[in-house]
Amino acid sequence: MHFLLDGNETIGWKPAEECTLEATAYNQEKDFMLYGDRPSVWLPMKPGSFAVFFPADAHAPMVSEEAVRKLVFKIAIAPATAG
Repeated sequence: MHFLLDGNETIGWKPAEECTLEATAYNQEKDFMLYGDRPSVWLPMKPGSFAVFFPADAHAPMVSEEAVRKLVFKIAIAPATAG
């Protein structure tokens, strides 16, 4: 979850399953990887707005011509259990 406090930002989004240009391998410790694919959608962000991304979402944050302040939360998702 990205919550923008100050500044203006644009975040790119694309389904991870459509990303084919791996730029860096997955880093388990930092929980991220980089792709070279161009986003399919651009989300304009203004102070007070937020965006939620799931594990199946590739996103390109911090597209801005100015300084931004934001909060970023990573929420652990437990694996589904048969019940």
